[in-house]
Amino acid sequence: MKILIAGSVIGSEGYEEWALVKALENELKKEHEVDTFLLPFSRNFLTLPDQILAYRLLDVHSCDMLITVGYPACMLEHNNKISYLFDIVPHYWEYWDSEFGILCNNQYLNIRDTIHKIDTEVLSSAKKIVCNSQILSEDLSARIGIKAETLYCPILDYENNNIEKLTGEKYIMSETNLLPFQRPELLIQLMTKLKDIKLKVFIPDTDIVYKETFEKWILEDGLENKIKIIYSKASIEDYKNSLAYIVTDYKMRRISNGIIKGMGNGIPIIYMEDCGGSAELLNSYDNRKCVDINEYNLITDKLIFGLKRNKNAYRPNELGIFAERLILL
Repeated sequence: MKILIAGSVIGSEGYEEWALVKALENELKKEHEVDTFLLPFSRNFLTLPDQILAYRLLDVHSCDMLITVGYPACMLEHNNKISYLFDIVPHYWEYWDSEFGILCNNQYLNIRDTIHKIDTEVLSSAKKIVCNSQILSEDLSARIGIKAETLYCPILDYENNNIEKLTGEKYIMSETNLLPFQRPELLIQLMTKLKDIKLKVFIPDTDIVYKETFEKWILEDGLENKIKIIYSKASIEDYKNSLAYIVTDYKMRRISNGIIKGMGNGIPIIYMEDCGGSAELLNSYDNRKCVDINEYNLITDKLIFGLKRNKNAYRPNELGIFAERLILL
C-alpha cells in the first residue's frame, strides 16, 4: 500500500508533529511504500481561513492512504484519510476570551464561526480521527459531534542531543516552549523558594519575545545560579539524573513528548491539577505528585527529596503497536 504522511509544523510550539511524522515513516516503510512531507503553519488567527484554503487546494490523491499529523494538516482532502491530532487552534477554543487566547469581538467571532464550520465538515469526512488525549476526543464529540479515538503517543525523538556534561548537582527539570499557557512564571516562583535544588529548563524552540522575557525574569530575581536554560530537547541522561520533572501547563490538550519521556524513565512528576490532557495520563502514573495551583508553595526541597524514582511506573506505547493501531480502519 502506498501511504502518504503529511504533518503541520508550528514554529515555537512543540516538535511532536514532525517527530511523529518521522517515526511513522520509519516504522510503516517496513511493510508499505511511504512518503512524507511537512507543511508550515502560523498561528495567525486573522489568516487562518486562508491557510486552511491553501491546504485544501493541495492534490494528494496519488496515494492509497493519507495520514495527517497535526492541525491543519487534517484539512488535506483524500477519500481514505486518517488524522492524528494534538490540538485544534486552542486560542479559539480552550483559551477563548481569556488571558491566554483571543478576546471576543465580532471580527474574531466571525472567523471562529467559519473555522468551526470547516472543522465540522472536514473532520466528519475523515475515515478515522485519532487524538493525542481523551480530553481532546471529548472536545470533538461535544463541539462537532464526531467520534474520535484516543491513542497516546510513543516516546519520540529520544536521541541524546544534549551534550552538556553532568555536574553532579541536585536538580529538577522541565521541558517547555515558554508559551503563556505553559505558565513559565511558575518555574520562577518555585525557584525563589527552593534552597538546595537547582532547575534545568529545556527549551526546544520558542519565540524570541518569550525567550528574552524568561531570561529577564531570571536576572530580575537573581536566579542565574539556580536556573540553567538549555536550548534543546532533554537527553536520556538528563532524565536519569533529575530528581523530578515539573509540569506547569494550563488546560493543554497536547500531551508533550517531554512528559511521556519522563514517565517512561520512571522519574517523579509534579504537575498542576489543571494542566489538561497530561493529567489524564498522569493520574494512572504511580510516581506523581498533583498540586493545586493555590497550593503551589507546598512544593519544597523536602517534598522533592522525598520522591523516589520508579522505572516500572509507566510503559509507553511502542511505536510498532501505535502505528498498527493508527492505520487500522
